[in-house]
Amino acid sequence: MGGLKAVMWTDTFQVIIMYGSMIAVCIIGDADVGGPSEVVKRNNDTQRIEFFEFNPNPAIRHSFWSLVIGGYFQWVTIYGVNQSQVQRYLSVPSIKQAQRAIWINLVGLLGLLCICCYTGMVIFTKYYDCDPLSANLVERSEQLFPLFVMDTLGHLPGLPGLFVAGIFSGALSPSKTTVSSGLNSLAAIAMEDFVKPFCFPNLSDRAATNVSKTLAVLFGLICFGLVFVAAQFGNALEVSISLIILPKYNQNCLKSRKIVLWNFPNIIFTIKLLLIFQ
Repeated sequence: MGGLKAVMWTDTFQVIIMYGSMIAVCIIGDADVGGPSEVVKRNNDTQRIEFFEFNPNPAIRHSFWSLVIGGYFQWVTIYGVNQSQVQRYLSVPSIKQAQRAIWINLVGLLGLLCICCYTGMVIFTKYYDCDPLSANLVERSEQLFPLFVMDTLGHLPGLPGLFVAGIFSGALSPSKTTVSSGLNSLAAIAMEDFVKPFCFPNLSDRAATNVSKTLAVLFGLICFGLVFVAAQFGNALEVSISLIILPKYNQNCLKSRKIVLWNFPNIIFTIKLLLIFQ
């Protein structure tokens, strides 16, 4: 078992772990703070629940415009042009089956996003009267969730470990692609576009498999090293990559030389953006 089949099995296992850990944390945390009514009341009293925010101010973190416009570029990049995602589409016999898989994925994704949003509301309710950042209990806002888990579930054997497993599953399976599918895609691209055409055009299937495995290991080591660099850029790296990748897959750009004119200033913009947010 290997290749895309192995990727699908690892993805399935990671999704089960993520759902299991998030649901456990959400249910126990909700009971700890007083139930759904208390969660909704405290979040509503502080105006954290706003369904219709049409203010065009770009400084607002979440508004109708930022979610629709920003979400369009984010999700089109993920589901429309991401190589690992396209590889999944091509693995099924027909376009209808690929479309059906996307709709099934949408249901699971919406469920996980709803659980994450409600968990955030539960965390806010838990620390309603005490800001862990101001109290120096955590250094960054990203550490609030682990703090909440240890405060709420620390006395229950096994559940903190389940949460850690969920964190690792989420880290290995971000919104764009899983690590396994990414490495598989990189190895496949390197094999088909570089190794076979330029180095070894007459490779046997067995030799090609061994070379692909070696390439996957090398790309894994490179990605591990780049983690320490990418962590310094935050979301700026993701935004800049989306701006570059999307035009490459636009049909009009592919039929003309405009893609060359687009990429050069875009790369310069990317470098400046990364330097600003470093």
